[in-house]
This record gives sequence, C-alpha cells and structure tokens, in this order.
Amino acid sequence: DIYLRAQDLSRQFGPDQAQRAIALYRRAVELDPRFALAWAGMGMACANIVIRMPQLRKAAFADMDQALLQAAATAPGTALGHTADGFRLACHHDWRGADAAYAAARAAGRRV
Repeated sequence: DIYLRAQDLSRQFGPDQAQRAIALYRRAVELDPRFALAWAGMGMACANIVIRMPQLRKAAFADMDQALLQAAATAPGTALGHTADGFRLACHHDWRGADAAYAAARAAGRRV
C-alpha cells in the first residue's frame, strides 16, 4: 500500500508530490530493504527533485544515486536492475556504461 501511494504521487511529477513520494518510498524500503521497485521509484522521484528544485540538487542527486544503486543491487541480472543502473550511469554522463546497462536490460527482458 505504501509503495502504491508513492507511485501515485510520483506520477503527478510535481516537486511537492515527489518529496512526499520519497518519504513513502523510504518507509517501504524500511519495511523491506530488498524491495527493488521501491528503491527504483525512490531514485526516479529524487531525479524529479534534481530537475525541478535546483536548491536541493546536490542532496537529491546523492539520494538518487544511492537509491538506484540499491535497486540494481537488490535486483541483479534483471531488466529492472540493469535499467536502474543505466539511468544512474546516464545521470553521471557515462554514456557507454549506460548503453551497456540498457542493452543488458533489453536482453534480460527477453529472457523472462
């Protein structure tokens, strides 16, 4: 339920909703630290803060980075894990690394 409420807020794409979503995602991963979808959602909500709230960019970027690393670590070898890693690498302008991660995500998706 917490994750679904966070997802609903994230889809609204406003900075206030993103901040509320992040708080809910944090609660979801406190309940289940291996919940890769919640880690990925938190990373994307943090990316929204990076884009829309420059005054919070540095902290939000670090939080985004950590959440996406956790998503990849909790879903290794899956399309979700590779996609989280690809997005994180793209945010660091590691285009080759991101391309490789996205290719791995596509390959993992075909194996399902």
